[in-house]
Amino acid sequence: QLVEELKKQEVEISSIKVENLKKEDVNNLVSDTLATKKQTSFDFKALSYLIFSKTQGNAFFTKQFIKTLYEKELLIYNFDKGSWEWKINEIENQNITNNVIELLTGKIQKLPNKTLEILKIATCIGNNFNIKTVSAIGKNLAKFPLQEELHSFIETAIIEEILIPLQNQNYKFVHDRIQQAVYNIIPEDERNKFHLQTGSLLLKEYQNNETDLNKYIFDIVNQINYGLKLVSDEDKKKQFAELNILAGEKAKKSSAYSPALNYFETAKNLLGKKSWQTDYELSLKTNEHISDLFYLSGQYEKTKEIANDVIENAKTLLDKINVYYTLIFSYRAQFKNIDAVETGLDVISQLGNKSDKHPGKIRFILEFIRTRLAIGKKSSSDLANLPVMTDKYKLAEFKITESLGSATYNSYPKLYLLGILIYNRIIINNGNSFYSPIFYSAYGILSAIMNKVDKGIEFFELAQKIIPKYKAEHYSARIHFSFNFFALVWKKKIHEVVSKMYESYKLGIEIGDLEFAAYGLMKYLHYSFYDNTNLLQLQQKAKENVIAFEKLNQDFAFNFLNLTRQLCENTISPKDKPTVLTGEFFDEKIELEKSIESKNNHLYVTILASKLNLQLFFSDFNNLKNTISNLEKQQESARGNYRLALSNFYISLASIQIYAREKDKKNLKKALKNQKKMRFWAKNCSANYQHKYDLVQAEIMRVKGRLNNARDLYDKAIFAAKKEKFSGDEAMSWQFASRFYLETGKEQLAEIYMQNAYACYHNWGALAVCSYLEQEYPQFSLQKKQQTSQLESISSSSTIISSSTTLTTGNALDIGSVIKASQAFSGEVKFDKLLKSIMEIVMENAGAEYGLIIQNDEEKYHIEAESRLKENKITVLQNESIINSDKLPQNIIKYVIRTQKAIALDNAIKDETYGKDDYISKNKIKSLLCYPLMYKNRLSAILYLENNVSTGTFTIDRVETINMLSSQIAISIENALL
Repeated sequence: QLVEELKKQEVEISSIKVENLKKEDVNNLVSDTLATKKQTSFDFKALSYLIFSKTQGNAFFTKQFIKTLYEKELLIYNFDKGSWEWKINEIENQNITNNVIELLTGKIQKLPNKTLEILKIATCIGNNFNIKTVSAIGKNLAKFPLQEELHSFIETAIIEEILIPLQNQNYKFVHDRIQQAVYNIIPEDERNKFHLQTGSLLLKEYQNNETDLNKYIFDIVNQINYGLKLVSDEDKKKQFAELNILAGEKAKKSSAYSPALNYFETAKNLLGKKSWQTDYELSLKTNEHISDLFYLSGQYEKTKEIANDVIENAKTLLDKINVYYTLIFSYRAQFKNIDAVETGLDVISQLGNKSDKHPGKIRFILEFIRTRLAIGKKSSSDLANLPVMTDKYKLAEFKITESLGSATYNSYPKLYLLGILIYNRIIINNGNSFYSPIFYSAYGILSAIMNKVDKGIEFFELAQKIIPKYKAEHYSARIHFSFNFFALVWKKKIHEVVSKMYESYKLGIEIGDLEFAAYGLMKYLHYSFYDNTNLLQLQQKAKENVIAFEKLNQDFAFNFLNLTRQLCENTISPKDKPTVLTGEFFDEKIELEKSIESKNNHLYVTILASKLNLQLFFSDFNNLKNTISNLEKQQESARGNYRLALSNFYISLASIQIYAREKDKKNLKKALKNQKKMRFWAKNCSANYQHKYDLVQAEIMRVKGRLNNARDLYDKAIFAAKKEKFSGDEAMSWQFASRFYLETGKEQLAEIYMQNAYACYHNWGALAVCSYLEQEYPQFSLQKKQQTSQLESISSSSTIISSSTTLTTGNALDIGSVIKASQAFSGEVKFDKLLKSIMEIVMENAGAEYGLIIQNDEEKYHIEAESRLKENKITVLQNESIINSDKLPQNIIKYVIRTQKAIALDNAIKDETYGKDDYISKNKIKSLLCYPLMYKNRLSAILYLENNVSTGTFTIDRVETINMLSSQIAISIENALL
């Protein structure tokens, strides 16, 4: 409880895992316990190792085993010799620790009867207990000691190391295995009786104080529930059902859905099969909660089953609203939007308001005019202070309409927008309620969609302002997400929006809004593809969040995660068909078909826009027309959010490529029309949209033959994308500009621009695009020149210091091998295995004979891995301090720690600066490489490599290989240490 309370207060808590004793620890324990003047720790080695083999170092088992050996006279003290003796063969045959409960049971049963009776009651109470509670429960038992005898019998249990005394007549079992052993002695019917008496006694103690009852409700109900088999009185059953409902509500509020469900199902069983007739209100309440908890637990069929039971038995339509609400949310979680909308519209119709799933444009215009007139000149303050809505049927209609939100937005966007207008007008005419924040924020969405972003922000702020007034914290995550998704993307850099999306996720988890927690997390990861996040890191981050998505039980969000992972995979790993989003994580064809069937328009558009992005990266211009055609069918579902701008950008670039081939002016007109929107967005947020506008404009100038304008615009797009840190857009701008120079016969310029495109893609982690560019433009020798230029860049800033011998170029490690190596590191979570994997791969590909991994542990540096190729030996987890170590050159290591720069020496022994280092001169070191592994601008570890067979081993290519792998090595080390 203390730990949970500290977590709620966001106190940082460090957990220390207590491991089992090692062989040496057991030997120390035995020798310290049994040591005599004549016997040393060596004398006890055989015995202690035998004890270790029996107990596997479990401290509790070890102690009990030694005591049992003594009690069975298998371990005895010889007073004549003044030393301990043991019967090793008989001990070897003992199976004492095979069942420690059995061992303890034998010991416990030897206790006095009255001590045992006390312990029986105590174990039913729990690991900690108060003697007064034990006495109150046991006073009617024949074998139970008198009040004045209690402490003497308790004292016996303390002496036998079964109990530990605490303060205020409280006691604790020494170990949970002892408590379990006592519990197993008690016959089941007797256990049930003790539990029921304990629960009843606690209830009597706290039932008259609501605060105390709520505080101890779990203790009371858990005890009572153990003994329910003994309860036959109907009034008692109803009382206990009400207590289970109270416990269930408390557990549910704390997001403990599984125990909450158990409490409510127990309440339902206690109320009986005829509860709809005998206890209608309790039955309604219980079944509403059960249905909701099945939804929250991802058990959607059971959600529907309970909801249908309530719908069949509830007396009024208003009594059915809560389960309809839950049922709609369960459909949304499964992305059954059609079922969700049909259910919601049916309920709204029963409430007296019929709606068309496909409203026309005229209807929308009329409703827009009516709503604008209703709002008139009312300020945000006026709207916040409207009277309170009291009509129960209107409130029910608002609840159902609110539940349809994302389902209508994704699958019936016209209905969604129309609903925003209608229900905001109803609020203005009838007053505010618990639901007003969500409908005001929806008006903010509508305003953003209509390019009235400032007006939209006003309504989002209004929504957030009135949340406390109407205790509508339930909508906090939804409003936070919607504000960032629909408004902030038009005002702030996407990089900032990415971090805000993660805040939406955390807020959703905190308040139990699983759907919008999932939306926040899915957009946090997906939008990270479009900022400057390294793709290898993004891929790893997405992998790490798979479990989080599984817990959220939101099918749509999980599909979206898999799309993001496949998009990363296609961009990172070379494939035969890199523009087809089908592979380990996703199947483009299947998911597009499913999206059409379920009217999942948002996912449909995102799949096609992502595909179009890949087609532009990989110059797959033959298939652009079909992708654009399909994308434009549902483009309206992207209105108001960042996906609209991305689709606009990709469609414009793709349409220009089609125009360049076919000279069909409608494609050029499409790009020009799109540019008007992009220019408008760039005025609101140049960081996000100006470079996109400039690149499309450069392409328009290219196909129009205005070459000087095109050249200037390419450079402008490149500069802006670089400045604002849009990695993919910058790389693509270099790539398109290079093609422009190739077309105009300026091959030298084309080569320079393509080299920069290659460098950008490479640094971003788009290694599959790099591989494509190598094959597409072999004349530029991109990989070789990229590595040379990178090393020269590094050398010029003194990151790598070379000896006077010039570094030579050897055989480069190909990108595919780098990818495989990176995946090997990222997939390993055990620190020792990770260290071995790193050493094996690095030693092999760098050409090293000797290597070390030195870990930075709060500025204390320890050798954690050592590899010697000649001995074919890798030693890990040494934790050996580098201070005064004779395994490395101290001056080199100190330099790298101080400067966080790498050093490569072709012939270290002859190096003027470092040749006199004691280690280098003594061991006559030739080739040497010392490389800092950085993680989040912090030195995480150091990689030290040697080769004493030849000079110049660590060539440009090999150093670049280490450079390419270094980021993933550092990330993997940090993750393995979590």
